[in-house]
Amino acid sequence: MVNSFAQVPGTLRKDARWRGFVAALQEEGVRWCYTDFYLATPINFLSEEAVVCSAKLGPVTTEYFFAYREQVEEAPEAAFVAVNRTSAKKLGRRLDELGVSHERLDLMKPVLLRLSRKVDPEELFPHRQFPW
Repeated sequence: MVNSFAQVPGTLRKDARWRGFVAALQEEGVRWCYTDFYLATPINFLSEEAVVCSAKLGPVTTEYFFAYREQVEEAPEAAFVAVNRTSAKKLGRRLDELGVSHERLDLMKPVLLRLSRKVDPEELFPHRQFPW
């Protein structure tokens, strides 16, 4: 029991960070996004689907709720939530190569948003598979 209680402070800090991150996405007007499975799941849950994320960006592209990918695919815009700063830098370079202007926010996870046009991950990574 003592060991269980010892985990509470860290768990509460992690929860607060995630909730703050999701709140920041909402404050920035992010409604749809592409990201990784391990990021999409808590964003969808904690935002109560106010922010809908597809795991199509990857690297883990597992989708349990296909409706999320469909919603993001049909959305007029979608941000990118990168798994880390290195990934965000790569995404930024690829967007630049496509001539797509964007903003980057370094939150708990880097976010590329306000793209000058919607970009699908398939356009960024044309040689990669995007299974459902």
